[in-house]
Amino acid sequence: MKKKIPHFWLFNNIIISLISLSFLLWAFFAFRIDFRLKGDSSFILDLADSYHEPGYIAQRCNLFSCQDLNSAIKVRNNIEPGKIGTFTIIYELNNQNKQYTLKRLVEVKESEAPQIELSGATEIKACTGKGYVEPGFKAYDNYDGDITDQVKVSQEGNIIYYRVSDSSHNQSEVTRTINYTDEEKPVLKLKGASTIYLSKGTSYKEPGYTAQDNCSGDLASKVTVSGTVNPNENGTYTLTYSVTDLMGNTATVQRKVIVYSFDTDSLATYQVSLERYIKENNYKVSIGYYNINSGYTYKYNANQVYYGASLVKTLDALYVYENMTLTDELKALVKPTIEVSNNQTHAKLVQTIGFANLKNYGTKMGAKYTLTRGSSDYYGNTCVDDQLIYMKYLYNFVNNSNIDANKRTELKNYFINDYYNYLLFPNAPTIMHKYGYYGGYYHDVGIVLDSKPYIVVILTMEANRDFKIVTDLSQKIYEMHKLV
Repeated sequence: MKKKIPHFWLFNNIIISLISLSFLLWAFFAFRIDFRLKGDSSFILDLADSYHEPGYIAQRCNLFSCQDLNSAIKVRNNIEPGKIGTFTIIYELNNQNKQYTLKRLVEVKESEAPQIELSGATEIKACTGKGYVEPGFKAYDNYDGDITDQVKVSQEGNIIYYRVSDSSHNQSEVTRTINYTDEEKPVLKLKGASTIYLSKGTSYKEPGYTAQDNCSGDLASKVTVSGTVNPNENGTYTLTYSVTDLMGNTATVQRKVIVYSFDTDSLATYQVSLERYIKENNYKVSIGYYNINSGYTYKYNANQVYYGASLVKTLDALYVYENMTLTDELKALVKPTIEVSNNQTHAKLVQTIGFANLKNYGTKMGAKYTLTRGSSDYYGNTCVDDQLIYMKYLYNFVNNSNIDANKRTELKNYFINDYYNYLLFPNAPTIMHKYGYYGGYYHDVGIVLDSKPYIVVILTMEANRDFKIVTDLSQKIYEMHKLV
């Protein structure tokens, strides 16, 4: 007898079969979304590089085919060019009212290390037992800019380390070597001149010295001086100055002291003493001497050119008395021009004679600097040779027997005056002279009417010091004249 299948079991199987068939049909014909990133979902990008999108996949698929959805993707890229940091790129897909989102993280970093530049040498010397003086440094980063204030300086032994990190943690390090030694000599300097001229019988006074050392500081109290000076005996004496620092470095300098005197019968020796005397007293002068009888000439510092000032007035008088018809009016201009060096009468004479005529007059005599400062300057430059030329011409003129005696005597007497005459000294012979004075310049030139007449020229830049320098030197020249 057959067994009967219960109706409820059959019904359940039918229901299950229908459901399975429906699922199979859905699975066969249903669509799914395939949305994913190409490449890594996070990576590091160098600041110097450009971001290149790796891409993505977006499609709607069933078992038979896929539909490309890339055109529906919206990408939000917030990477800021030239800026470091972590940036999120968002990919959005909206399909059949459903929102799909993917993210990619990009960390932008700067990989270039900062630069540290040291001021001064990478090897420097420092005094033993003393710290070094930092020459300085600078640090610069291509992203952060000036990061000097972030440099960390440390010392390990005799090495100085300079370290710095930028905001991306890139690090740099440079070093400087300190050599703790002292091979440098002290700096020993003399006060005053290295050669001193001392008149015989005058006490020697040490001008002094300074001594500075890079490590030991002021060493003036440690200076030793060897050698002696005998101020009562002519000769050249050498003083040696020496100082040694704590590391045994020694510096040495020397000074010469030349003792001289005018007590001599030798003209050459006297002239050497005269020049030493000028140097001892630091006179800023030039000297000319001409013996009219013998023609012997002596010059000192003759190439120096000075502003001539009133010395040119000698030419005014000579030109008028040699080349023009003398009138009372002309004499009235020449007399004060020479006797009291009147500038107003000098200007009138230049205008009467003519600037060019007066200049050519001096040039024809052989002078180099007659009125050479332009036509608006009625005084010009001068030098020892020019003044010797003027004075020789003047002497020859007043002693020329072919010229009217009254005329010669009149001109001669103009030049014999005491006005600003610093060529005078006790018991001095009669002197024809002309001075020149302007600012710091004072000059005096003259013809000394001795039994052996001579010309003396003293040009100076000593007007602000003492006119009596001229008297002092003119007396010394007169004593020299006796030996000629």
